[in-house]
Amino acid sequence: MASFQAHHLPDPPAIPTPMPRISTRRWLAAAVLLAAPLHAQAPSPAATQSSTPAALPPAAGDSAQALRQRFAAEVMAAATEGGAPAAGLVVLAADPATGRTELKLAHATVTEAALAPAVERVRAELKTIAGAGPQLWHVRLDPAALPPGERTTAPAIANAREVRTLINRFVVQHFTDIFQGRRGIRVDLQLVVTRDGEVAYARLIRSCGKPAVDAEALRIAPTMRFTPARVGTQPVDAHVDFGLYFVLGEA
Repeated sequence: MASFQAHHLPDPPAIPTPMPRISTRRWLAAAVLLAAPLHAQAPSPAATQSSTPAALPPAAGDSAQALRQRFAAEVMAAATEGGAPAAGLVVLAADPATGRTELKLAHATVTEAALAPAVERVRAELKTIAGAGPQLWHVRLDPAALPPGERTTAPAIANAREVRTLINRFVVQHFTDIFQGRRGIRVDLQLVVTRDGEVAYARLIRSCGKPAVDAEALRIAPTMRFTPARVGTQPVDAHVDFGLYFVLGEA
């Protein structure tokens, strides 16, 4: 799997803002792969950014949007400390109901240790966005400039045959104990798809009720490859709801 290349950031890094949602649905013969709302994040106009997280505004009472933007600013400050070029992707999953957070780095030129203070601040402030539901944020450390007003398109699965083969293999192995008498089992995932078409993060958004099938869906997710989301012709990182349907079929 190729690593991202580092690029010098001549201007202050931009804080990502959400792009429009697009609903798509793709049906494949053996495994039904369902892509639902797209949530692309692209750079906003450059914003003034403090060099230290301590200078950022207080979090109390802020919305999920403000908390996400503040987290993005702190991530960029940590990634560019000392003037070093930054690259890669930082993903944070946060659940206000439980206070749980999960950090994932995709070829990022910043360490988990450097981001620990930012993650702890998010965890401490999750109670302020208790009504917002689970959060999934991603911060691109080397954002590309995007043309304004361009159409946003969703990611599309690029290795469907490989995914169908993996699903078929699992269904055959577990036909007697799980699948016998069933037409199929669906698992709904949420994926972060990078601008290079890789899956940087996957989580369950609806269990099928069978832990072994849920676990297999999460194991398969990182093997997926996509044509990435785009704003105009520019590839962008995005997260998308994606369903895997476990049923036998032609690979």
